[in-house]
Amino acid sequence: MGTFFWIIGLLLYVGLIALFLFLFYFCIKKGVKNGIVEAYREIHKNSDNNT
Repeated sequence: MGTFFWIIGLLLYVGLIALFLFLFYFCIKKGVKNGIVEAYREIHKNSDNNT
């Protein structure tokens, strides 16, 4: 019975680490995407003002 709980605990620990890494990846991906979109808008806003 002790081995069973050890395996479940290890899977839970690995699962939590994977969840945090996935959330971290998702937040970084969303931030980079928003930054690129904002820069694209800023470039086009500036080019419209210059012409």
